[in-house]
Amino acid sequence: MIFRANEPTTANVLVLIVVVSAFGLFAACDEVSEEACTPLDQPSFSNVYELVVTPSCAVGGSCHGGGSFAGGLDLGALDRAYTNLLERQSVIPGSAAQSPLMSRLDSSVSDPQHMPPGQMLNEAQRCMVATWINDGAAP
Repeated sequence: MIFRANEPTTANVLVLIVVVSAFGLFAACDEVSEEACTPLDQPSFSNVYELVVTPSCAVGGSCHGGGSFAGGLDLGALDRAYTNLLERQSVIPGSAAQSPLMSRLDSSVSDPQHMPPGQMLNEAQRCMVATWINDGAAP
């Protein structure tokens, strides 16, 4: 069989798909891959709360705790934070890509919707949040 670049045939396209698939070149772009990043710690909600939410959003960042609840989101205590994130659909269990929380964490710092304001979480922190969400966002 002769393959000519200027003559795409069904057979050529199928061979290309098989080769590309065999080498894993089709990546799932709509989901954060747990294998593509290294979480800061075990991706449980208590760890996400302690290592990301508390210092960046609730206490250290004080946008969503300590009496200040930006956008009406109270993250001041572990149980309230978990309930509020799910009830407000900021987190879509099983899909970090569809979770507004991840969109805000991953957006450009100059985006007015970016969280936390003025800074990026480090890759390990974002990875831990994404992995926790992709794993089902258990309490």
